[in-house]
Amino acid sequence: LGSGVSTLVAAKSGARKVISIDNSEEFGGKTVTMIKDHKVRGVEVRIAPLQPYANGSTWYDTSKIKDLKKIDLLIIDGPPGSKNPEARYPALAELKDKLSAKAVVIIDDVHREGERKLAEDFAKALPNHHLVILDHEKGTAVISPR
Repeated sequence: LGSGVSTLVAAKSGARKVISIDNSEEFGGKTVTMIKDHKVRGVEVRIAPLQPYANGSTWYDTSKIKDLKKIDLLIIDGPPGSKNPEARYPALAELKDKLSAKAVVIIDDVHREGERKLAEDFAKALPNHHLVILDHEKGTAVISPR
């Protein structure tokens, strides 16, 4: 969730298929250009505008993710969360059941309260996984199989 360098890194790491979801035509377009510049295949960037969500926040247009299943790597770095601590929280409800059993979930910016709560709750929802917090400038959570 969110596109950019992480999309390129995932594609270059040997993933057969990478799907990035971005709410911004501008950032999504920059990602597409970067992917083309690096001659990477198997990448799809979907633009999913933010829409009102049940928690009172906004989140991606869920029609853009309905077909996703058996996700092996979920990187959560969007939608922008600096102004709303709950901005990324819908990822748990919308994507948990779309993860493969061996999925790894990476959540950026976990030094922010909302992202930290999301990481802890994601780890609780995946009982065969454990949570590691990488302590750096913004913090990153890695939730991976035990």
